[in-house]
Amino acid sequence: MNTTFDIIVIGGGVIGASIFHHLAQQGYQVGLIEKKTIASGCTAWSGGIVRCFHLDSVITERALYSWEYYLTFEKHTGINCEIGK
Repeated sequence: MNTTFDIIVIGGGVIGASIFHHLAQQGYQVGLIEKKTIASGCTAWSGGIVRCFHLDSVITERALYSWEYYLTFEKHTGINCEIGK
């Protein structure tokens, strides 16, 4: 199998998976390399906590955007990602 990629993302945690998702949505051919299982490192240990309120208003706005995106994840990706499942 010969596959070429525009971009390779190293690490399949929450950040790497998000980068992969957004680049793929923009039409790039993206590959993701993870040494273990997706979201098995620091992401797994975080317990999936999304903190929305920070002292820096820019970070708060980004966290709120992420939370709202998560709530409409299926609309964006076609994948059901229900809270608590």
